[in-house]
Amino acid sequence: FVIQDNVVLEIYLKVQVIEKKEIIPLKINAKSSQDGVEIEVSDITPGYSYFINRTKSIEGINFLNMFPIDQKLYIDKTAQERSTFNYSLFFTDGLLGVGWSNTQKVTYRKFFLNINIKDGLLTNNEKLVISGSVPVDTKLSINDKIIPLSQNGVFNVTLYLNEGENKLIFKVWDDFGNILLKEIKVILDTKPPNLEILNFVENYFETVSESLLIRLKTDPDVIVNVNGIRVNIDQSGFAEYLLNLNLGRNEFLITATDLAGNQSKKNIIIARFRKIIIMELKVGAKTAIVNDKSLTLDVPPQIISGRTLVPIRFISEAFGAEVIWEPNSKSIKITYKA
Repeated sequence: FVIQDNVVLEIYLKVQVIEKKEIIPLKINAKSSQDGVEIEVSDITPGYSYFINRTKSIEGINFLNMFPIDQKLYIDKTAQERSTFNYSLFFTDGLLGVGWSNTQKVTYRKFFLNINIKDGLLTNNEKLVISGSVPVDTKLSINDKIIPLSQNGVFNVTLYLNEGENKLIFKVWDDFGNILLKEIKVILDTKPPNLEILNFVENYFETVSESLLIRLKTDPDVIVNVNGIRVNIDQSGFAEYLLNLNLGRNEFLITATDLAGNQSKKNIIIARFRKIIIMELKVGAKTAIVNDKSLTLDVPPQIISGRTLVPIRFISEAFGAEVIWEPNSKSIKITYKA
């Protein structure tokens, strides 16, 4: 437009003052992984957008994608094996706030560590065999000890564990500066679990009952079996189990096995009778006491040639057996009534 002489022109400008936000210094960490180049961010400034820059040279702009600020991790899955790129982040609030992160140079290798053990492994074997594989043309160490690798990156090594927690640091690296660190904890427990039978003093017991309740005490998280049948235990390690008894000798094997595979065992024998007979005899005395009842013997117990002889008919009949004299064979037939 044309301004004529003696004309005063007034121009009004509307200025918006924006408070500059404090920008947190941004640092990225770029490294090779099995799925691609992983890019991690240390700190995120709220209200800013972040763009991933990948270039062949240190200088230049080649934005790939926006960085997912809610995850703090981005994986460049388009990187090719043994290709070299420079990674950085550009960030802006859309107004005056802009900036760049540090730049990291990465030669991509499909980095991985395949092993046959998991973190938190619990074992009772001090000898731990570890096998697995790493990328070809890499090196592997466990707790700073170099592990031999085959041409295909396969390894097999035996380690000896200490009682308790063992920390294993796996390190995989190559000549391009790629490093993979992994920590595995292995717990060695060789101590058998506690196992107590609370209501049996001895491992042999006699009874006329058809069943007996057994009370056990062991450690929590232990598997208890009685003759192969699992018994439920409470959180404190207490358990009760009803033992069904047959007439005669009953053998029971009680085992307690912990999570590491350690096992404690208890054997008990319970003899079940129809009735319990307590008999008292004295050499030379014709009186015997059976279950507190006094009975007269036909012949008293005797010692002949250093042997103690007792009346067989009396003893057998006291236990419920039938005694028959066989005159032809001059023998005695004793039959126990089942």
